[in-house]
Amino acid sequence: MDAMLGDLAKWLRILGYNAVYLPKHDDKELMDEAVKEGLTLITRDKELFKKALSKGVEAYLLSTYKCYEALAELSVVFGIRLDLNPFETRCPKCNRELKLVVSKSFEGKAPRNVLAANKILWYCESCNSIYWVGSHYRSIRRILNMAKEVRPVVANRIHMTKIMK
Repeated sequence: MDAMLGDLAKWLRILGYNAVYLPKHDDKELMDEAVKEGLTLITRDKELFKKALSKGVEAYLLSTYKCYEALAELSVVFGIRLDLNPFETRCPKCNRELKLVVSKSFEGKAPRNVLAANKILWYCESCNSIYWVGSHYRSIRRILNMAKEVRPVVANRIHMTKIMK
C-alpha cells in the first residue's frame, strides 16, 4: 500500500489480512516489494497505478477516500470479509500474527482494569503490543457495519464503471 493508505492497512490487519504498508518507500520500491512478495499494490495515486500496470505489477486503484467505503470496495473486488475473527487478527502496528494469551500472564504489563475485565488478550511478540476488547471495539464494529451497509452501492458503482469502459 502506498503512503496514503496507512489507516486502511491497519483495518486490513485487524481483519486478519497481510497488509504491507511502506510509507517511506518511493514508487519504484513499492512496485519492487509488491512483485517480490507477490502482493497487489493498492493505491489512490493514479500515476503510481499507471506505472505499476505498465511494469506488469498487479495493482488496484481505489476510487474513494473514506475508509469504510474503501473496505467495502476491497470486499467487492477482492472478496475480503468484513467481519472480525479474533483468531486471525494481525497486529495493526507491525502486521505480525497475534497470539491469544491468558491475561493473568500479563500482570504488571497491562492496566489492572484491563486484566480484571478480560480473561484473554492478544499479544504481538514482534512489537510487544497488547490488545483487548475495550471501548474501541464498538468503534471497530461501527465502521465495519458502515462498510457492509455501503457494499451494495459500491458493488453497483464498480459494475457500472466496468460497463462504461
